[in-house]
Amino acid sequence: MIIERYFTLRSNLEHLSPDENYCFKLRELEEIWSCSLKNVKRILKRLEEEGFLIYTPGNGRGNVSKVRYFNYFQEDVKGYIKKCSEEEELDKIAAILRLPIPEDWISDSSEEIRRLLGANQTESKPKDVLHVFKTTNITSLDPLDVFTAFETHILEHIGDTLIKYNDVQKRFDPHLAHHFKYDPTKTKLTLYLRKAVYFHDGRHLTSKDVKCSIERLYKSKNYSWMVKNINEVVCVNDHKLEILLHHPNSLFLHYLSTIHFCIQPHDIDNIDNKWIGTGPFIIKEKNENKLLIQANDYYFKERPLIDEIHFYIVAKDIPQLISINNEPLSSYNNSQHKLDSTSLKFLSLNLNKSSILDNKNFREAIYHLLDIRKMKDDLTDEILEADYEIIGTSKHKDPKRIPHLLNLANYQGEQLNIYYIDQKDAEDEAEWLKYEAKLHGINLELYPFNPNDSSINMNNIDILLIELTFLPNLHLTFSYALNNNALIFNQMFNNEIQKYTQEIIYKFESEQKEWKRSYIIKNTIEYILGELFIIPLYSPQNSKVINNNIYGVENHLFGYVDFTKVWVDD
Repeated sequence: MIIERYFTLRSNLEHLSPDENYCFKLRELEEIWSCSLKNVKRILKRLEEEGFLIYTPGNGRGNVSKVRYFNYFQEDVKGYIKKCSEEEELDKIAAILRLPIPEDWISDSSEEIRRLLGANQTESKPKDVLHVFKTTNITSLDPLDVFTAFETHILEHIGDTLIKYNDVQKRFDPHLAHHFKYDPTKTKLTLYLRKAVYFHDGRHLTSKDVKCSIERLYKSKNYSWMVKNINEVVCVNDHKLEILLHHPNSLFLHYLSTIHFCIQPHDIDNIDNKWIGTGPFIIKEKNENKLLIQANDYYFKERPLIDEIHFYIVAKDIPQLISINNEPLSSYNNSQHKLDSTSLKFLSLNLNKSSILDNKNFREAIYHLLDIRKMKDDLTDEILEADYEIIGTSKHKDPKRIPHLLNLANYQGEQLNIYYIDQKDAEDEAEWLKYEAKLHGINLELYPFNPNDSSINMNNIDILLIELTFLPNLHLTFSYALNNNALIFNQMFNNEIQKYTQEIIYKFESEQKEWKRSYIIKNTIEYILGELFIIPLYSPQNSKVINNNIYGVENHLFGYVDFTKVWVDD
């Protein structure tokens, strides 16, 4: 749309006023608009013809062009958002919210936008539709590559596994398989598939689909460890199969219940381009800016109560700006829901390179620097909708010990690079840490990063500020954390630590008694924390602001809402 070109131009080049002739080079717009120089000139001419601006081309090769506007940019943004709100066009609003627009402009329009968020049900739109703003891009929905909590959450709603772990009863329940059993040696698992289970394209599920889905995991860079103990998958008939293991593994059922074992048709090659599963929701639309899923009317279990869910990708701070405004939440007909999410913010120290961090005295100095109660008090106004629960640690923190520890470590003011997830709360915490460190003469530099960016040079990272979200199944979380190379902090352990963790994992998977596995977890955590390979910060509590006409809000993985249970009171 031509109007989106207009907003992209003014926001990226910061053309805010109507009172100036702004100079620019056409090459700049090639990059901003992602088009050729010829098309840039066509777009500028059309913008002028439709009354958005006055364009003066540069005379001669290399000379700058000029542009002048009729309105203040802020007025145009507010007017456009108001118009789109009245016409209930959230797609267009989301496109504006992805642009680098000043935060206070969005805050001024929060009321109009919030009225559209949540559930919509009108006579012209008989479906129950939920609208959600998300800052997290979907990199992949392939079970082999899925990485973020949000991607996993979506995958849980569009796909199914053979069995599910019941974290309340601490047992494994049948799902796509209606029964399953081990032989006496615990090396052969037999599964019996439900009949009349349909994929989203109408085909029946068979054991061939299960076999191919499991064997695909051998190709996974990050999750092949889950299938390394599988010797063979045998299709006995269309609805019965056997999984043969090299040796007994007490964690295998745990692995089988994860969404990485999501079952898909045997002949699907590019899963991200054509996602087909058996889950309660079907992907209706997917692009880099929006995901639309709709209820599966032929789901083999209970159909979801909501009809459609629209996820819009927006700039990283937008949901906070819209969720929190100067007026009370009740004025927007919303309420807060606290959702369980056991996660841990922590510092991971890069010991896989030579630096001052090799010295335990220095690591201990960093530990005593982290007064989490002070962080909480200092950042209360900036960290929105967060109630911090301080986790217990084995040592008392005493900042007075820092000078002595730095002296023992012979610290000479070397610069250390802290990388943090490119999110507002992490940025605030990193800035706080840098300030506190400077008070003690510790030199820290900050760098935001995207955890999906595979081009990150690990040698540039000294300290990583990151969050790990736990699954309800603690034993699976333990194995997942130490096995999964996609978790960047695993790449920061040196060879000695990696050898130790792999020996622990082998012992852990081989142990059949649950209480003994719990004891292994306890000892391993004590060792890692005692050596200060990682330094815990706090465990955040999760809350969501949700319209009052939305019911059935229940917890799902990672503190997200279980969309299969949500319904609307019309």
